[in-house]
Amino acid sequence: MHNWNTESILLERYENTPDWIRIALFFGLWAVYEPLCTSLGCTAGNYLKGIRVRDVNHPEKRINFLQAFIRYVIKLSLGWISFLTMYTNHQRRAIHDLVAGSVMIRYEKAD
Repeated sequence: MHNWNTESILLERYENTPDWIRIALFFGLWAVYEPLCTSLGCTAGNYLKGIRVRDVNHPEKRINFLQAFIRYVIKLSLGWISFLTMYTNHQRRAIHDLVAGSVMIRYEKAD
């Protein structure tokens, strides 16, 4: 799981770190964590649940960072509303998945 205080822990050694740097690091990590992890296949929570984010046209491929970022912005903007479409399509894709061209799949490990 992501530790939102990572930057604070790292900067504790440096007493004179300006607040603006701490704030920039907090928001920078917050804004990049999910898109970066999603473009690599999944967030920590998705990994533990055994689900992955993939390109809807090529389920064997991960989405790129731009798709992941768009997906994240739409999900943040719409909140729970984004999930309403999950019951109206056979792939159960949320609005943010429809816009970003992504799909969530259950990851099956090869034996």
